[in-house]
Amino acid sequence: MAGFVQLQPLPWFQVWSPALLSLVFWQPVIEELLFRGVIQGCLLHTAWGQKRLGYLSLANLVTSVAFSLAHMASHLLVWSILVLAPSLAFGILRERYDSVYPPIALHVFYNVGYFLLAGGGALQGYSMK
Repeated sequence: MAGFVQLQPLPWFQVWSPALLSLVFWQPVIEELLFRGVIQGCLLHTAWGQKRLGYLSLANLVTSVAFSLAHMASHLLVWSILVLAPSLAFGILRERYDSVYPPIALHVFYNVGYFLLAGGGALQGYSMK
């Protein structure tokens, strides 16, 4: 992913902005509750959703593809496709610990690192007041 974003570390005065807090905390929480909690959770209750391809369940694969497709609304196609890898990791955590809390924590951590490193370019279009 690093090849697609110019690193522009955020100035400290923007670190606690409402836009950044939304992107690094609220959006990951809402996304994980919806995708890992509701969608993947429901799919895991089906016989086909429990089938596995190595570490990956079909429930995780379907949920992660849906997660990537959802990112197409606000991201370039290539970026949406690159979101698939972290999404699969979030899904593995959800299943391993039978909880949405570990994928929420990893997603928040991931977004914090991403937006602190790529902040200037990544936050274009968001209000940083």
